Amino acid sequence: MKKFFSLVLALVMAMILATVAWGVDASTLDYTYVLDSDPQYIDASQSYITVSSAEELQWVMANKNAIDDYIDTTLAPSVIDGGARLSNWTIKLDADLDFSNATIAPMELGYKYLDGQNHTIKNVTVDGNGGMAGLFRWNGGTISNLTVENITVINGGGYGTGAVAGGGGNYINVTAKNIAVSGEYAVGGISGYYGYTYTNCSVIGEANPITSTTSDCPDGVGGIAGFLNTDGSATITLTNCKVENTTINGYEEVGGIVGRAVASGTTDSIALTNCTTSKVAVTVAAEGTTYVGALIGRDYIGSRVTIDTPAVLAAKIGNTYYTTVADAITAAGANDAIVLLDANATIPDGYQVLANGTVVKTPVGGYYPIYIPVVEDTTDKDVTSAQTFDAGIALYVGVSV
Repeated sequence: MKKFFSLVLALVMAMILATVAWGVDASTLDYTYVLDSDPQYIDASQSYITVSSAEELQWVMANKNAIDDYIDTTLAPSVIDGGARLSNWTIKLDADLDFSNATIAPMELGYKYLDGQNHTIKNVTVDGNGGMAGLFRWNGGTISNLTVENITVINGGGYGTGAVAGGGGNYINVTAKNIAVSGEYAVGGISGYYGYTYTNCSVIGEANPITSTTSDCPDGVGGIAGFLNTDGSATITLTNCKVENTTINGYEEVGGIVGRAVASGTTDSIALTNCTTSKVAVTVAAEGTTYVGALIGRDYIGSRVTIDTPAVLAAKIGNTYYTTVADAITAAGANDAIVLLDANATIPDGYQVLANGTVVKTPVGGYYPIYIPVVEDTTDKDVTSAQTFDAGIALYVGVSV
């Protein structure tokens, strides 16, 4: 009898602890549903669940079947097939969600739409442990009006790692601030693998890295998306997207906006419109690679990727590339050689490019300059024509003496 009582008590305590741990069940959620023109059905496209806390968001993503059952049996029992189309509902945030530096697994986004309503999800580490990884593992619909901030995603393996999602779907008005994303293949600031529409998406960092950990093969690493592939039946668009103040690292196929872009079908296309980078450093491990760019690391097929305002990499230090000479100068150490890649790049005041190869010892900008020969470089640094430079051009860079 005592054993039986102890077992019952243990089960009761477990249930209490489980309730306390979640503090959420299907009956505590805020539902808004609209009946279809046929009142026997719920119009899923206009129905939504409102989420107010990090705890609720996790529960909603992990317990779709329980919500489905609740809709069918309690919320709308007289409606035929009320919850079966739950996958087409929207999840709406009505508050900022703070995960308080918790470590979680990627959440499963089993709903067609996630509308952040201009709120922020923040302070969380996502442990991918292989497979696709991001705050959400896969986006099967549209994520919109959302900011993620102070998000770290660590994925030791698998294909597709991003701060918002491992891959898939559409992203509208999505911003990632101060993120650190690390994976093997297809790594991006917003999403890692696939994705179809990116509109008004931004990655704004404090020099936090977006990094591929693979060391011996192309990976596809980009500030917005790692690897985009139309797969023979799609048009992918990136419009008004920007990446600022961050570092992007990979073996090769590394770009400021997209790492690898593949418009595989003869009628497919990938279009970048008004996409920019600022204060971005792009590092490649592969020696002599041509697959690095200010906007796109590699146009895999060629000719089907369009950029309305092409950008080039202005300078590099070793295998790290910069979009402006000023950024390279800021990053340079005392013994670093800056190689000029764009003959039309702006040279900051206090620095100059000469053709005589003479070491000038007159102070420039308060420092003594050193002579750094510019190598001839004919590699294609973006989806634009290559630049060739005359031997003997020199860039004077200030160093302390």
